[in-house]
Amino acid sequence: MKVFAELVGKYAKYLFIASGLASLALCIFCLIHIPVIKVSTPSAVAYIKKVMDGKGLVESERKTVDFELNQILFNDSRYRMVHSGLWHAGVYGFGILGLIHLLLGLVMVRAEKRAHRTGGSVGAQGKSHQ
Repeated sequence: MKVFAELVGKYAKYLFIASGLASLALCIFCLIHIPVIKVSTPSAVAYIKKVMDGKGLVESERKTVDFELNQILFNDSRYRMVHSGLWHAGVYGFGILGLIHLLLGLVMVRAEKRAHRTGGSVGAQGKSHQ
């Protein structure tokens, strides 16, 4: 177990940097691949209702068309809610996580370089020398 802890301690900076880069890549992926909604569904449904000729439909067909259009509007409202949450979670979540991990990795690299320059070790700042 001690060997594992030493390996993790030795390579933690690289793990943080790799995790940060992966998170930023996922952030960019979410930004690019989660589509931006360009046409509002309510305006499209309103246009369909305006131009649709309902004269050739019987009463039951007219009710079915109205029901389906209302279902489209309902589904669209749920889709927009999920879409908005997913976009924000993906872009902001991965972006913040990536920046934090990159900063931690870079701080660890700097601390190691400083320790090598001064001849000490990274974790020995608060310990007494015997």
